[in-house]
Amino acid sequence: MMHRLGTGLLVAALVLGGCVDKNFYDEPEVAAGSAGGAKGVPTLSAAETRAFLGGSTLVHEAENRRWVVYLRTDGTMAGVARPIGARDILQSANGVWEVTEDGTFCREWTGPWVEGDSGCATVRRDRDDYVFDPVGEQGATLRRTRLAGNPLSL
Repeated sequence: MMHRLGTGLLVAALVLGGCVDKNFYDEPEVAAGSAGGAKGVPTLSAAETRAFLGGSTLVHEAENRRWVVYLRTDGTMAGVARPIGARDILQSANGVWEVTEDGTFCREWTGPWVEGDSGCATVRRDRDDYVFDPVGEQGATLRRTRLAGNPLSL
């Protein structure tokens, strides 16, 4: 009897284990009808924003520079900027980030590239990109690609 019960539990565990998507936060997600663009993609909740962004790296290219930011799960962040195609880091900085209860992502750099630069944005997910829509008059919407973990050891 124990052997049959043990085998049944093992089979149930294997079946249920197959129902859990271990890469849930790494799978692309696009809202129906968005045709691959961010338009129509809903804003992430506070829990989703924390889960998707905490412990990951964001990459953004603009003005002939690549900006790379690692968002640590403790609410601190580190970033580097370098000319596209270059190996040398142009600038580096540290800062803090948080997600408010309404899901707004806020950050503040402590320097040196942008001492005191701060701002908040709502966040939408569009496939592998995260779209940051600034709150208020704080600048342009930015698309950033998310990389799992800290591949650049920031």
